[in-house]
Amino acid sequence: MSRRLLSTDYASLQAAVDAAAENDLVVVPAGHHQCASLRLKSNLTLRLEAGAVLHAPREIEGYNKSEMLQRQTSLDHYFFGGFGLENLCIEGEGVLACNGDAFWSDYDGKDSPPASELRSRVYLSMPSRPSAMLFVNCRNLRLRDFSIVNAAAYTVWCIGCQNLRLERLRIKNHRLGPNTDGLDIDCCQDVWIDSCHIDAGDDCIALKSDIAILGRELPCERVHISNCTLTSTCCALRLGYEGDGDIRDIIVNDCIIHDSNKGFDLISVLPEIQRFNIYKGARIENVVFKGAVMRNVRQAIAVWSGADLTEDEERYQGYIRRLSFADLQIEAVDASFIGGMAVSEIMLNNIRMQVRRDAQRYKGQTLVRKPNVWGTGYLPYALNFHQVANPILNNVNVSMEEY
Repeated sequence: MSRRLLSTDYASLQAAVDAAAENDLVVVPAGHHQCASLRLKSNLTLRLEAGAVLHAPREIEGYNKSEMLQRQTSLDHYFFGGFGLENLCIEGEGVLACNGDAFWSDYDGKDSPPASELRSRVYLSMPSRPSAMLFVNCRNLRLRDFSIVNAAAYTVWCIGCQNLRLERLRIKNHRLGPNTDGLDIDCCQDVWIDSCHIDAGDDCIALKSDIAILGRELPCERVHISNCTLTSTCCALRLGYEGDGDIRDIIVNDCIIHDSNKGFDLISVLPEIQRFNIYKGARIENVVFKGAVMRNVRQAIAVWSGADLTEDEERYQGYIRRLSFADLQIEAVDASFIGGMAVSEIMLNNIRMQVRRDAQRYKGQTLVRKPNVWGTGYLPYALNFHQVANPILNNVNVSMEEY
């Protein structure tokens, strides 16, 4: 028979977790609690009750270091973490307060700027920063209803995990915080992300295939993202860039995106230098984006495939193919782009895109047919295609005004 363990009856939250038997419930009651880095276990439910605020350490020595990451990274510590776990649930209406500003060397004490102001800079990061949550090779993981604020770097990072449900999470990070992504889903399978509200200083939701950090080939696949509200100084939703593996069979539906640098961003690239141990380029396919509203987004759609350097193009083995964009209402302030070396079978259906661009932004610059991988470049049209095989457009209404 399962038990209900009150965390305040133990010397620490870690002691309460260690004392829990299979299927026990560990409860953190209302109140402010200083909390050391927590290593979780299988067959456990951790409940953060309404009014519970867990304050993370402000020194890197207060965090556990992951021993399972196979590629060197400065983000190798964590606040809450688990490795090779099964049947773990973290729930409740409490808050993880992550003190991310303690890990930015030039933090000036200012509050996060309003969402309507796209960032012009980010704070400088310390040599090592913790993720708020890190899970590696876990199965049957449930995260629901709680909040995470002021992460130092990635907020929830799942690597090589299967059967994940991330529901009704509320994430609010400093919009000038470096790499303060909301959800990073890396080489994971069978993932449901539903009804989350994310305000991030980097990507809100990033789907990756970093097989180097996992240490084995495993695709990021069968991911369903729905009913989310996303705002970001970078991308509301990004697929690719970090990783050499496959990203496939993805559905994104009924999301609201506002005040973001990019809406939907898909990147398969062979970098100029072999960052993140990328040697081939990601393979991205079978992705459906359906039913989204975007407002005050710089670049609504960015799809880019290729190599940073012309001399590396022969080594590029990635591609982006079989994408569907449907039922989108877009108000953007710059042009969108779809194209590259290996982009094919792109379908756009029932899309209304209005672009109102500041002509001073590109004063004196020459028009380009293809921007760089980050979307930098003066594109001539509101929606630009470059070397795309088999595009299909139906009921696509695009307009652009320059002022």
